[in-house]
Amino acid sequence: SDLAPPATVETSVQIRGLEKVFPNGKRALGGVNLDMHQGTILGLLGHNGAGKSTTMAIMTGLYAPTKGDVKVNGVSVKHDSQGVRKQLGVCLQHNALYENFTVQEHLELFCCLKCVPQHLVKAEVDMLLTATGLTPKRNAPSKALSGGMKRKLSIGIALSGGSPVVTLDEPTAGVDATSRRDIWQMLQSAKATRTILLSTHFMDEADVLSDRIAGLMHKYTLFWYVRPFGASVLIGSYTEEGPQLHSVDPSGVAYRFFATAIGKGKNGAKSQLEKLDLSTLTAREAVVEAADRKSVV
Repeated sequence: SDLAPPATVETSVQIRGLEKVFPNGKRALGGVNLDMHQGTILGLLGHNGAGKSTTMAIMTGLYAPTKGDVKVNGVSVKHDSQGVRKQLGVCLQHNALYENFTVQEHLELFCCLKCVPQHLVKAEVDMLLTATGLTPKRNAPSKALSGGMKRKLSIGIALSGGSPVVTLDEPTAGVDATSRRDIWQMLQSAKATRTILLSTHFMDEADVLSDRIAGLMHKYTLFWYVRPFGASVLIGSYTEEGPQLHSVDPSGVAYRFFATAIGKGKNGAKSQLEKLDLSTLTAREAVVEAADRKSVV
């Protein structure tokens, strides 16, 4: 379909029919279908409780899916979670650091856990220290680091060992503007040989970093994509019935935004979006106007 990337872009992660219902009856995911591609960053947007962290937790094997599956380079998290974990680097929403370990010791530990050959560990650690800008703090314990430095260290741990697939759960939450820009530059440099899934609340962050953007709304299965794999900018949906595309005039479009349908399922969402005259709007204006109609967020 037109929503698909070029044939030269390798699909490394496939999420199909992913549902999660917790023992207390709370439904966190309602049938997510999503592809991620080699050498790209996919931005996952959604409000608190939409299921972003749950999606990542299922990818890493922390939660078992109620229905559906995730395949990472052909390995099923449902049938071989260990095989999936060997391919993953993970940055949690909150820093998980040993407060008395130094920056260098953290990186050395995770390089060893990811089976980096011993003779290559030093070079890998030096490379990560340079990439994260933490070389001057290599011997400082993590408890002595600022919030931004702790976040950079957590991302460095996720990138260690050359993990081909990396999940970053709100990696810039709570950091200052300078650290945020540093993290952006680090991720742009790191994506060439990886697939990165990044969740965020910030539209500008998704725009700067993401090659593709997906929106996730609590209890709804409909995703709206903004497609950057080509010259035109498209806002569209992908449902069981196939892709529904809505062209947006790309002239002067500086942002790639998405719209996520809410309300009464895919049919209601489609009719709401069709009320917009997208041919006269930029991508940003389309989202703003649709949000005013309370049909999208």
